[in-house]
Amino acid sequence: MSAIMRGRCPSCQAVLRIPSHWLTQTLRCRNCGAVVRPRGVSTSPISGHEVNHGQKMSSSTSTAIPASAWLATSPGGTNGLPGPVVAPGTSTGYVLPAAVPPATAPAGMAHGGGYVPPAMGQTLPPPGPAIQPPSRYRGPRSVGQRITPVLVFLLAVALLGCGLYYFRNYLQQATSYAGNRSKDAESPKVLDKGKESGDTLARGVAAASFPRRLLFLSIDNYMFLNPLTSAPPGQGDRVRSLANRWAFEWRIPMDKENHQVFVLSDTLPERLLPVKSVLIGTYESFFQSCRAQDRVVIYFSGHAQFRDGAAYLAPMEADPDDPASFIPLADFYDKLRQCRATQKVVIWDVCRYNPERGIIRPGSEPMSQELFTALQASPPGVEVIITCQPGENALEFSSVTLSGGPRTTTYAGSAFLIAARIAAERKKGVVTPPQPDDPLPVSEWVAEVQQRLQEVLEAVHMDRKQTLQVHGARPAQLVASNSQESPAAAVVIPSPPKTASPAEVASITSEFQLPPLKDDLGQDNIANFPFDPQLLAAYRDTTTIQEVMANKERYRLRAAVLQAFDEIRDIWKGNPAGGGTGQLPDVIKAPITDELKKEIFAGLDFYALGIARLELIDTTLDSLESLRDGETKRWQAHYDYARAAVKTRLAFLNEYNKVMGLVRTNTLPNLDPKLGQNQYKLASSNRMRSGKEVERMVQQAREIYARIITEHRGTPWAIQAKREKNLSLGLMWQPSSDKKADE
Repeated sequence: MSAIMRGRCPSCQAVLRIPSHWLTQTLRCRNCGAVVRPRGVSTSPISGHEVNHGQKMSSSTSTAIPASAWLATSPGGTNGLPGPVVAPGTSTGYVLPAAVPPATAPAGMAHGGGYVPPAMGQTLPPPGPAIQPPSRYRGPRSVGQRITPVLVFLLAVALLGCGLYYFRNYLQQATSYAGNRSKDAESPKVLDKGKESGDTLARGVAAASFPRRLLFLSIDNYMFLNPLTSAPPGQGDRVRSLANRWAFEWRIPMDKENHQVFVLSDTLPERLLPVKSVLIGTYESFFQSCRAQDRVVIYFSGHAQFRDGAAYLAPMEADPDDPASFIPLADFYDKLRQCRATQKVVIWDVCRYNPERGIIRPGSEPMSQELFTALQASPPGVEVIITCQPGENALEFSSVTLSGGPRTTTYAGSAFLIAARIAAERKKGVVTPPQPDDPLPVSEWVAEVQQRLQEVLEAVHMDRKQTLQVHGARPAQLVASNSQESPAAAVVIPSPPKTASPAEVASITSEFQLPPLKDDLGQDNIANFPFDPQLLAAYRDTTTIQEVMANKERYRLRAAVLQAFDEIRDIWKGNPAGGGTGQLPDVIKAPITDELKKEIFAGLDFYALGIARLELIDTTLDSLESLRDGETKRWQAHYDYARAAVKTRLAFLNEYNKVMGLVRTNTLPNLDPKLGQNQYKLASSNRMRSGKEVERMVQQAREIYARIITEHRGTPWAIQAKREKNLSLGLMWQPSSDKKADE
């Protein structure tokens, strides 16, 4: 027989006896279950007192394996998992190898791999199954452990399904783009280096498969006309994302090498102000850079007017009292006529009106028949889309929530663009992708957008109509696309006219600048407005504000003017007890409870006191009019503006006090929770609720503003006077929502 080796389990210290020919194998202790492997042996014989009682020594040679020669490869017993319970009378030194080939069992025995012959005289235990490697079983799993993997799997499937549902159209478009670009890459045409178009170097790349271009013109912050809405207050630029979304739907290239989407807007971070010269230069560059194969879209979001027998487009600085500040529509159509593009589409989103904001300044009047007829009179071959008809407005919203299937979405801006976005979302994955030679599907697209626009107006319970119409027709035969032709040159947006130093302009405006009457009057772009440096030089003054305040008796008029500005700023900071928000409270959260009324009217005492403070300042300024002619031009302008501003704010506070009384009597319009309406917001109105005394005060202020415009023409004071002269000081409550618009 082979020699028997003896050692101790490193986990439970039980005595192990192992046939010598098993020393090269991995073994498992029968007592604790630990898997062990000998690393070396010694040849010392087994002493008799170390043998278990009741066992006889084998005649085979025995040697001892020192403890240091053992390596435990799996825990067991005191080293980890509890060892098995040893039945009475069972030897603690019985060792089984972890995996021994069945051939090692004695002949005639049916034992599986791992059989160990018993010592002489030892009772053989009942036969059992073959020894297996140590089990990792840790007991039965709980219900939560069994359900969790199933729930995770179902959640992953649901998310994947939603993603495929909402984005399958984008995947199709991306595939279409990739396929078209791969065709173009087969035979690219490289331009000669150094060839230029305008100030943009031509790039040596192949044209995209779709010969399409978009010029997106948007003006929100008019200087003297009613501001437009492209996003809720404080949510930044939304115009570029709208243009890109539209371009993506109509397959207009937006690649780095061939980007054919051009945006000019005063809401962009680049602050490219669409003043008259910039606006004209931009659309001229776009028309001149078009190729014969191009299908082009020009979208104009802004104001247009018909006056003195002609139609005009309104740039950012358009002044209702100065016809020369507008752009003749005839000039735009004449330049468009000379454009080489094979298909030309113009979209006039004009006569814009936001019911939540109201009419603050002129410009949001309904479409007139004369203007409508002029917009239709486009050059031959031009398709014109007008977003409202005579007697209608092109509507817009600060925030409107609409339900669409399993989700609700909050929109803001032009109702036309909102409807176009909904139409695109409804058609995802159901429209066959167009081909490069296809025309822009104007008539079909407008019909779809009109349906969605009607749904929007019905959803918001709007009692106004807005009707889209297409006029004109594209040529019967369009120029075929040619992927071998180089992309159309980039549009060059010209720089605005030279202006006085921004620091000099800021030094003037900082002295008389006041908080806006309401927070929805549009951004103040006076600092970026072009001023004649020589003209402003005549308004310089060497006396500092500190000197004036230190010598109030010597500078009585100047000190009174500065005090008037400070009083207005302090009142418009808001009630310190309410946190001083910087604006008069013009939003009330619903529902209107008795407790809310008490809270509101407790804070209105501050503004009632403000009326008394402004009345005192108004009287003081009027009494100093005899000192005006002896002042410098700078302080004459300051004095005139202070008088007009005090009278305007007095009238506004009196009107504000009137409409707040409607809250006390619950004379408020109904809210529609389905539209997300959860608050009331003050909107501007042409009609004032205040008495004749307040109306007389408003008239006095407007006369002073007119004096500033005439005597200080071309200065920051004149610009600000124009902005405030035609303000609508009437107020009314409108249902509103505080939900932010989705991207």
